[in-house]
Amino acid sequence: MPMQAIQYFEKKMRGDFFRWYLNIFLVFIIFSNAEVGRLLGMQGQPLAISAVWPATGFSLAALLIFGTSVWPGIFFGNLCYNLLHLFVSGTTFFGPLVTALFVSAGSLLQALFAGSVMRRFSSPGYFNTVRDVFIFLVPAGIVACFIASSVGITTLYVYGVIPTKLIAYAWSTFFIGDMMGVFIFTPLLVVWCLYPSYILYSPYRKEIVGMVFAMVVVGYLCFVANLPLVLFFIPISLWITYRFQLRGATLSVFAIALTSIIYTSEGYGTFVVNTIFNPLFGLVVFLEILVAITLILAAVINERDSAFRILEGQNIDLRRAVEIYSNQIGGVYAERAIRKKIATLCTLVAHIARYAHAQLKIINHATLVGLESLKKLSKLSRPLPVHEDSDLEIEYKNCMTAINASLESISQYEDKVYTISSRIHEQLIQPTLSTTGIERISINPILETCLNSVTNGSDKYPAHFAFTLIKELDPGATIQVIKPEALKRAIIILLHLSLRSLEEKIAVVKDVVYTPTLQITSVDYLVTIRDNGMGVEPLTLKSLLKSFMQAPPESISDFDITLAHDLIVYLYDGYVSVDSKLGEYLQITIKLPKLFS
Repeated sequence: MPMQAIQYFEKKMRGDFFRWYLNIFLVFIIFSNAEVGRLLGMQGQPLAISAVWPATGFSLAALLIFGTSVWPGIFFGNLCYNLLHLFVSGTTFFGPLVTALFVSAGSLLQALFAGSVMRRFSSPGYFNTVRDVFIFLVPAGIVACFIASSVGITTLYVYGVIPTKLIAYAWSTFFIGDMMGVFIFTPLLVVWCLYPSYILYSPYRKEIVGMVFAMVVVGYLCFVANLPLVLFFIPISLWITYRFQLRGATLSVFAIALTSIIYTSEGYGTFVVNTIFNPLFGLVVFLEILVAITLILAAVINERDSAFRILEGQNIDLRRAVEIYSNQIGGVYAERAIRKKIATLCTLVAHIARYAHAQLKIINHATLVGLESLKKLSKLSRPLPVHEDSDLEIEYKNCMTAINASLESISQYEDKVYTISSRIHEQLIQPTLSTTGIERISINPILETCLNSVTNGSDKYPAHFAFTLIKELDPGATIQVIKPEALKRAIIILLHLSLRSLEEKIAVVKDVVYTPTLQITSVDYLVTIRDNGMGVEPLTLKSLLKSFMQAPPESISDFDITLAHDLIVYLYDGYVSVDSKLGEYLQITIKLPKLFS
C-alpha cells in the first residue's frame, strides 16, 4: 500500500500544473511552519532559533512523499521566511539576501540529503522495519541535521547576527530544533499520507476512550499539577502503538509533543525546572526517546506481522507442494499397487486354471468311460444269432445306458468349461492386458450401466418379472479405479444375486400381495444393494462371498459370486459384506477404498 501511494504521487508530479501548484502550496506551508517555530525560539534575534522547528519535518516529509521535484517549494519557503526577517532587521538589501540564500540552501541540502538516504536505503513506506527506523533516526534525523545547523549558524555569525559567546548555544538549539522537527512531524505526515487509516474502524474503538482519558489525566498531572509523572506517557504511547502500530505511534507522539511544548513554553510543567538553557531542552530529550521507542515498537510489530504473512504464504505454498508431491507419490504407490493387483490376478487365474483342470479331468474320465463303452458296443454290434442268450441283450442295453450318461455328462461339463474359459478371457485377462492408467470417474454412471445391463442389456436376468427400483445416488460419489470393466462385471453379478433373491420370494409367496423392490444407494465410497427378497440362510450367509482362493466353487453360479468378491477385494482393495434375514431382505455392501479416491 505505501509503495502504491508513492507511485501515485510520483505519477501526479509528472503533470506540470500539479507540480507547480504543489510547490507554491509548499512555499506557504514551509513559511507558516517557520513562523510557528519562531514563536518557540530565541527571541530578540533577526532569525529565531528554536528547539522545535516544524518546517524541517515538513520539508523532509514532502521529499519522501512527492520526490525531489518539490525542492523549489522547500527552498523558496525557507528563503521567504529568512529574507523577510533579515531584511526587516537590516539596513541594506544585499547582505540579508546573501545570508537568506545561504541559510535556505543549508536547509534544502539537509532535506535532500536526508531524503536521498531514506529513499536509497529504506524499504517502501520508510518505517516498516527496525532498520528503516534506525536509518530515519541516525542518518536522516541526527547526521543530516548537522548540515543546516552548521551552514546556518556559520552564515549568521559571519553576517553578525549571533555573537561569538552564543555560537555553541545557538548551534545546539538550531541542531536540536531541526532534529525535533524531523522526529515529530516527518513520521506523522509520511505515515498518515502513505498508509491507510483504520483507527476509526478498529475493533479497539472502546480502548480509544481509555487512551484519551489516560493522556488527559497524565497531561494534567504533569503540566498543571507539576507532578513528576512525565514518564507515564511512555506506557500510554506503547499501548497506543501496540494497538494501532505506526499510525498510533506517530499520532500519540505528536499529541504529547504538542501539549508538552505549549505548556513548557508558557512556563508550566516538569521541564521548566532547568532555566540555565532553553527550557525545551529537557523536553526535547524526552520526546526523542519517546519517538525512538514508539517507532521501534511499531516496526517490530510490523515485521512480526509481515513475517507471519510471509510464513502463512509459505505454508500455503508448502501445502500445495506437499499436495502435488503427495499426488505424485500416490500415483507411484498406485502404480505399485496396480502391479501388485496384476500379480494377484495372475495367482487368481492360476487357481481358476487349476479348477478348470480339475473339471477337465472329470470330463476326461467321463470321456474314457464313454470310449470304453463304445468299444464294447462295437464288439457287440455284430448280428445276434438266433436264440442267443438273453444275458448278451442285457449287457447291450447296459452299455447303451452308460454311453448315453457319459455323453450327457460330457455335454454338461463342456458347458462348464466354455463358461469358465469365457469368464477368464472377458473379465480377468482383458482388463489386465489393457492400460493400467487410473481413471477418476463417478460411481453413479457405473451403477446406471449395470442396472441397464441386468434389465435391458446383454446380461438381462432370465426370469421375467416386474420389480420396483429405488435409486439414491450421491452426486459426489467419485472414485478412481483401473479400467472399470471388471468393477461393472462384479456389480452385475451381485445384482443378479439380489434378483435371484426376489425371484425365490415370488415363488414362495405366490398369491400373497408382494411388491418386489430393489434399492441401490451410493454414498461417498459405499455402494449398497438391498432387496426385500427371500434372502439367505444364516449358514449360507457365512460362505456366500467366499474367496475363490480359499476354495474353488462347486457350481457355475458360485463361481460368479466368488469372481465378484475377488475382483472387488483383490483388484480394487475393496471390501464386500453381506447382511440378510431369511424371508425378509438381502443387503450387499461394497466399500471402495480411499487409496483410489
